[in-house]
Amino acid sequence: MKLSNTITIANNGPAGSSTFTPAADSDRVLFTITITDPCETATITALTFAPTSISVQDGATATTTFSVPTNSVMVAHSDPALLCGNTAFALYADTSDTAITTGWVALSGPVNNVYTITVDTKKDLTLIGAAASVTKTI
Repeated sequence: MKLSNTITIANNGPAGSSTFTPAADSDRVLFTITITDPCETATITALTFAPTSISVQDGATATTTFSVPTNSVMVAHSDPALLCGNTAFALYADTSDTAITTGWVALSGPVNNVYTITVDTKKDLTLIGAAASVTKTI
């Protein structure tokens, strides 16, 4: 970025005023502005679930909760939402990018910065099928 200032010499008699505007870079102040996005490199604390795993009988429901994790931007700035926006959470099938849209598992919240994951086996009667047990990873 270049900064230059127009200099005006006020009227000192019959000659009137004079104006000088620097045209050459040597007459200007040069400086660099670097803008960084702290959100791109923010470190996020790990999610802690309570309980740490869910075991549910067929035909029943179970829940686990987690608190909204903090990140380095939240710690360093008083209003991180202005910098990075709000954090959104969703449930995905395994480690894919496929969001779970069936109703057997749902995410709700936050309530007082706590989210709840609810597993309701009555929502999908095919979850266990004829097996004695089934493990689902989300």
